[in-house]
Amino acid sequence: MSSAHRAWTIGGGLLAVAIAAATACSADVHDAAPASVAASSTAAAAASSTSAGRSSSPPSSAAPATVPATATTSAPPPMPAAQASAIRAQLAALAKRLPHLALTAPATWAQYAGTTPDYVEDITSCPHVAATLGTELGQKWTYAYGKLPTGPAGCTWTPVPWVPDRPPADRLFVTIGYQSGPVADLLHQPGYCDGGHAAPTLAVPTVGSDAVLDGCEDSNGTVLGVSVADPPRTGVWTLGVYAGSHVPASRAVDALVAVVRAARQAYPAG
Repeated sequence: MSSAHRAWTIGGGLLAVAIAAATACSADVHDAAPASVAASSTAAAAASSTSAGRSSSPPSSAAPATVPATATTSAPPPMPAAQASAIRAQLAALAKRLPHLALTAPATWAQYAGTTPDYVEDITSCPHVAATLGTELGQKWTYAYGKLPTGPAGCTWTPVPWVPDRPPADRLFVTIGYQSGPVADLLHQPGYCDGGHAAPTLAVPTVGSDAVLDGCEDSNGTVLGVSVADPPRTGVWTLGVYAGSHVPASRAVDALVAVVRAARQAYPAG
């Protein structure tokens, strides 16, 4: 995948996130409602939903073009055993820090089933979680771009200041996404790490009956995510983090735990 439309993907075979940073995005906090970034987030969702497989490549600082789907004709190459073992150990340790997830989608989202919502300002569809992320992670966070309900990509946040052209190795993003549709299919989309290796996955029944963790830790950085069905099983929530190669993996783990807690506050079980 070219640098013009790189994707990072996580979340138990579900979270295929193409983070397309809008260069006109404000670095103000979420509550300040920056200028609309509908064009970039729409492009990101398109790249995510049409890309053939998932990649751990760093998010691009420019809106990606749509990536045409291609058929997978062979199995991905096996990940080196030591690398796969290390990632699975990281996922197992992370699972112990995650609470049970039973997130309730707003009733108004039903009108967008099978479609992409269109807003004057995408930020109006996102939960106010920047303050929670700041409290959990010890620094100020801001909304960057994205909207809900979209998936696998959704609303995305990053530490202040939000610098669209920040080097990929220094970037840190968290995302909350929601996608309606067949739960089993959404939970088990394949994912790939650097080199085309299949991303390790881990079932986490303590998080949800069919919840899945997956992730990559390679030359592009650390990508982690959790996917879980909503209680009525009409769709799947996707919560994830991308941390560039200069960001400690432990920071990525803490960020995922933080966004999970923020999502629980924003969308409590009914």
